[in-house]
Amino acid sequence: MQRKIATLIIGLMVASGSALAACSSGDPIPDEDPGDTPQYQSAEDEPGNDSMEGFYQGEDPSGPDPSLSPASVPQATGPVATVNGEEISADEFNEQIELIQAQNPHIPPEMLAEATDDIVEGLVQQRLVEDALDEADVEVSEEVVDERVAQVREEFQAFLGPDMDFDEYLAAQGLSPEEFRDEVRDMIALEEVLIETGVEMPTEEEVQAFYDDHPEFFTQPESVEARHIVIAAETATEEGFEAAEARAEEVYEQLTEEDADFEAIAAEHSDAPSAQMGGNLGRVSRFEVPPEFEATAFDLEAGEISEPVRTADGYEIIQVLEHFEEETQEFAEVRDQIESQLRNEALQEAIPQFLADLRDDAAVEIHRENIE
Repeated sequence: MQRKIATLIIGLMVASGSALAACSSGDPIPDEDPGDTPQYQSAEDEPGNDSMEGFYQGEDPSGPDPSLSPASVPQATGPVATVNGEEISADEFNEQIELIQAQNPHIPPEMLAEATDDIVEGLVQQRLVEDALDEADVEVSEEVVDERVAQVREEFQAFLGPDMDFDEYLAAQGLSPEEFRDEVRDMIALEEVLIETGVEMPTEEEVQAFYDDHPEFFTQPESVEARHIVIAAETATEEGFEAAEARAEEVYEQLTEEDADFEAIAAEHSDAPSAQMGGNLGRVSRFEVPPEFEATAFDLEAGEISEPVRTADGYEIIQVLEHFEEETQEFAEVRDQIESQLRNEALQEAIPQFLADLRDDAAVEIHRENIE
């Protein structure tokens, strides 16, 4: 199996540093102040994870210009590079182009053409890392691989959210779970090689110090598990709001009937995207919701349903299922996640220089003439 260490695993290390699930709620350990947050971190929110976004992703969501010829997509007809006497084949380049297109179906061909040199350089770096790992011949135990696979899966699943399975994400990267396991083995081996070059991994004292110095990262704010029904005003006029209020009152009457099914009523009447999930918002904290929601929801008892509350868009009926007080996670709960982040930060800082050193010490020839 061909390694994809430079194009995938280095990306995994970079992403897992930012996507670190440090809290039991799935929130990451931030590198800085989080800034503005959306009003609702609801169950229907879908975190995205496009590994090519910003570089390969096209600007036009409607797709490429149909006047562009498919022939303008770069294709290799011969080796695209030679690294220490070994060729990087046309097939390797063309497979990389196909993978980028599969991940970004709307990418214009001219963007691929502009990225050709970067794609070739990525393949060169990949080969250099492969050779470095082969030369180092680092042995990694199955137990260590098992632990790291579980850790990366957990961190990435928290980043992806409940609407995308991690194996689906792997498939989008062109990897099976078995291939991913092999890639994790290589990632661990690469870490060992980097450590031999002088990269220092975080000590227990540094992990503890990070926890002690950043209590705000590990404090879970007061929150509620809630669901709601939104009745939107059809027009932004007083008449529109009066009509929405009347509808909301009718829905509220249904909710107060014996054996009323909140989720079924929400699915039928709510104008919010959460209607398809019975109005469920999941667990939300004070700073994540609009002031009207906060003022009502955080005063409700578990199981209590509010009367219709006027909002900027209409009226909202809220039910709180459970109330959670502010709490701070214990060090033992987040120790592994902190260590992972600090380790990844150290590796991220070291990798560019490591690649540059490999490149300087290698005999590399680029065969741009073999790409049409």
